[in-house]
Amino acid sequence: MIDVYYNDDWDISDEEIEELIEKLEKTKDRTEFILKHIKETREDDVLLWFFVNWVFNRDNLVRMGKLILWMNKNFGNRKLPSEQTVKIAKKVLSTIIPEDTISRCRRKIQNEEGKYLPPQPVREDRRYKEDLWRKASKRF
Repeated sequence: MIDVYYNDDWDISDEEIEELIEKLEKTKDRTEFILKHIKETREDDVLLWFFVNWVFNRDNLVRMGKLILWMNKNFGNRKLPSEQTVKIAKKVLSTIIPEDTISRCRRKIQNEEGKYLPPQPVREDRRYKEDLWRKASKRF
């Protein structure tokens, strides 16, 4: 069981969430909202992906979870799913905002706009990895 930490600063009613969903239509705006309110997402793209989808796309994320549970029950022990199950999975997954889309939004917000930056060690690590990537790509 996962313990969920409740943050008193995140005191937003269901009605306010519904208004936000209508107001913040673009993935970039939704990503920025989460970066602003959940500091841990500034340094972890997977966590950011989860919370953007959880707040703004919850029904589809729950649908994906149910599909995973169903597949585990019916295709456990590493059995391959049927073609029909693959079609269903593809349809369900197409409703989820992809991590790379959210990650691109995060990079734009943090790198170009300078907002909601991660802690210094994370920035240094990212810069180091970017430098390695640039050096490696020049060789080819």
